[in-house]
Amino acid sequence: MKIRNILITIKKELRSIFRDKKTFIRLLILPLSIPLMVALYSYIYSLDTADYSIGVNYQMTEIEQSIVDSLNLDIKKYNSLEEMKEAYDNEEISVYVDLKDNKYTIYADSGSSSGVVASSIVTTYLDAYKTTLADQYFESMGADLDYAYSQVNYEMVDVGGNNYFLVLLFSVCFSYITMAIVTSTSNMAISATAQEKESGTLETLLTFPIKTSELVTGKYIAGVLMGILSGFIGLALTVISLNVATGTSEVFDALNFSLSLSNILLSVIIVISASIFIGGLAIALTSSSKSFKEAQSSTNYLTFITMIPMFTSILNVNLTHKFYLIPIANYTQILMDIFSNVQDMMNIFIVFGSTIIYTVVIIYMIVKLYKSEKILFG
Repeated sequence: MKIRNILITIKKELRSIFRDKKTFIRLLILPLSIPLMVALYSYIYSLDTADYSIGVNYQMTEIEQSIVDSLNLDIKKYNSLEEMKEAYDNEEISVYVDLKDNKYTIYADSGSSSGVVASSIVTTYLDAYKTTLADQYFESMGADLDYAYSQVNYEMVDVGGNNYFLVLLFSVCFSYITMAIVTSTSNMAISATAQEKESGTLETLLTFPIKTSELVTGKYIAGVLMGILSGFIGLALTVISLNVATGTSEVFDALNFSLSLSNILLSVIIVISASIFIGGLAIALTSSSKSFKEAQSSTNYLTFITMIPMFTSILNVNLTHKFYLIPIANYTQILMDIFSNVQDMMNIFIVFGSTIIYTVVIIYMIVKLYKSEKILFG
């Protein structure tokens, strides 16, 4: 086997991908969507926690003012109900309150999330004001408030686990890394096998002084290199995005994200291992395809496997060691474990051990396939 022939094949395959700008851009879309998702989630959260302006048409008492100040509410004073309605229509305030005959009327859009949040803020302020006035009244009657409020005691225990959307975002980010590897290696495999068969260039290549084994090895390595490139881009964007988000956005404080040099090095090895296996699997799946569309359909289901850990995370499934034997899905899951700092060395060993076995089997299958004239010229 001549190394020179393998290198020529690798250059040819990589050149064909980089020359096709549309295909190359599609390969980068998945990794680039990761920071966009993180930024979008931070933006949506900032909208949910933004300050809401409240319009009132009455003079607040000292007690009310102190409550408003303690809650850090943005209060805007108007002279009439009509002025507040106009201000609301102009989006100057989020909710407005009218006081008439000792009755507070809250005007808000209950059909929107901002209206629901704004009205809840107003009711919190009014409830606090009502409680304070009641306390003052009972104190003037000589009642023991400490005794009265100690009759019922309670505490809140959160049993809901992690933030649902935060867990979803975290799993999606790492699923996209494996998905990027699958997409890039599959595109390379389709181009290197089915597309060349369909165009008739594969037969031409075999007339050159190059062995079938050299040709297949070059195509395989080219696919692996594209998988590694896409995986590294996805990994870098994921780690950087989540690291920046945890330091700048309050919502990411609850995210169990651990960044260290050992985690990065281990994840790099995982990406390389995933590319080696998935690159070979893509070649094996597309080798018997006679057309571009047939090859594309044969690799489509690989994308669904990458999303399995996403569902297990959302459903909070208790994973066993057997789960880490599932090819492709195990790469996403182990990456999530590494950066959540909950990795188990046994699971890491299972992933690497199974990858070696699966890859040997796949390479053996590819060698057998490309010894068949039906595969080469069928």
